[in-house]
Amino acid sequence: MSDQQQKIDVQQKTIEKLPTFCQGKTSFDQWKPYAIYQHGIVVYVNTTSCQFKQSPTYFTSLSGHEQHWQVTGTTSIYDETPTGFAVFLSPMLGAETIKNTMAMLPVRKWELNWIGVTQGK
Repeated sequence: MSDQQQKIDVQQKTIEKLPTFCQGKTSFDQWKPYAIYQHGIVVYVNTTSCQFKQSPTYFTSLSGHEQHWQVTGTTSIYDETPTGFAVFLSPMLGAETIKNTMAMLPVRKWELNWIGVTQGK
């Protein structure tokens, strides 16, 4: 094996060890009522375009125009797979119903920011 090929092989092995990142953001209109809990909403995030080979570690945050600081569940990831995950929010706005939460989404503009990270080999 030539010196140059050995260097290429070493570089390739180094690259394979690097983490892989992919990120995105949902739209406020992707939230759906969560029927099991009368105050909750859910968003299912599709990460197929990232082409993860294994389930990554997902990290999330919530952005918006108003009152997104008053919810719980923003960083709780459910059902993570290489092709997606779910996040359930529970607004802490007193007795606000799903109907009210859903009606206010176009004003509040809640968007879920996410990043997925996989470790290299």
